[in-house]
Amino acid sequence: MNHDARCGISSMKPAWIQQAVRQGAILVASLAFCLFLACGSQQVHVDPALKSARGEKIAVLGFEMQNLQGGELLTAVSDEFCDALVPFFMKAGFRVIERRKVGLLLKELEIQQSGVIDMKDTGRFGRIAQVRFVVTGSGAVSVAHSGKNFFLKSVSVKMIDASTGETAIAASFEGTAVKPGDAAARIGREIVEQLKR
Repeated sequence: MNHDARCGISSMKPAWIQQAVRQGAILVASLAFCLFLACGSQQVHVDPALKSARGEKIAVLGFEMQNLQGGELLTAVSDEFCDALVPFFMKAGFRVIERRKVGLLLKELEIQQSGVIDMKDTGRFGRIAQVRFVVTGSGAVSVAHSGKNFFLKSVSVKMIDASTGETAIAASFEGTAVKPGDAAARIGREIVEQLKR
C-alpha cells in the first residue's frame, strides 16, 4: 500500500483534469493531422544565367487549373495563384506587366480566353507584349465544401524566354490541402532565394 492510500488520499485525478488532458490530446492530434494534410513538396530549378536578366519585363499569364472532380478549368484558382506569385517575381528584380494588360493583349491576339497560351504562342506574345519572359503553367485542384474551398494537389510553373523558347525557371509543387496562394508563395520564396545565391 502506498503512502497516499494509507493516508486516505485518493491518487485519482479529478474528472475535470482527466477531461482537460483528453481534450488536449485530441487537440494535439488534430493539429498534427492538419499539418500533415497541409504539407507539400516543391522542386524549383532556376537557370543560373537568369541572375543577369533581372530588370527584364515579364508577363505572368493564366494557369490551366483543372478541377479533379469535374474536369473544368477554374479561372478563380488561376487568378489567386498568379496574384500570389507576382510579388515574388518583383522581389526577385523583374518588372511585371499588369495582369489586366496581359488579358487585353491575349484578347487582341485571339489567344485562349482562359489566359493560358500554348508554348508555341509564347514567342509571338512576348514580341507583342514587349516582354522577355512569359510565366505560365498548369495544376490540378481539389474542390471542397460545395465549391467554396480550393486546394492544390499539384502545379507546374515555367518561366520561358520568349525570344529563345528556353526554360529559365521550372518549378513544381505537390500537396494535399494547400491553398493556391500558399503554394505560390512557397514556390515564389524559393525562386527569390535561388536568385540570391
